Amino acid sequence: MMKFDIKKIIAIWALSVLTLVFSIVPNIAYAERIPFAIQNVTQSVPLPGFEESFQIAPILPPRQDDKFYSGELSYTTNVPVEFTALQLLNETMQSQGFPVNVPGLNYTVSAPSPEEAQTTDNVAFASSGVVLMHRSPQPFTVSYSISGELLDPQPLPK
Repeated sequence: MMKFDIKKIIAIWALSVLTLVFSIVPNIAYAERIPFAIQNVTQSVPLPGFEESFQIAPILPPRQDDKFYSGELSYTTNVPVEFTALQLLNETMQSQGFPVNVPGLNYTVSAPSPEEAQTTDNVAFASSGVVLMHRSPQPFTVSYSISGELLDPQPLPK
């Protein structure tokens, strides 16, 4: 006749339940993730409204929804450019008057000073859009590789 140790049975059952719970909880706590990878060569275009002053190479199109990109960009250009991250503004933020935004666009812009422009770089980012900017009307060419995820943010559980 087999003898059962009730404490061991309960401990194994409890461990099984905890394993199941912890395998489900991260799916609730984290954003939906859609992976992407792009390798491309593109030519810059004049920045609308600032044609005499700036050229930009759009890398990831600006998002109008609440989703954002997170990833890493490696690039090489024929002129020094500034990595520029676009962050979506909401109406509440706009009424507070953000200092660094593009007139007519619903984004704040984060870019380094012109002295920090690079012809080659590797940049990690999390933003609503990504462009490379050259403070000149001179067009440029960029070769780049980018990998990351499109994230649909979810609030952390309380």
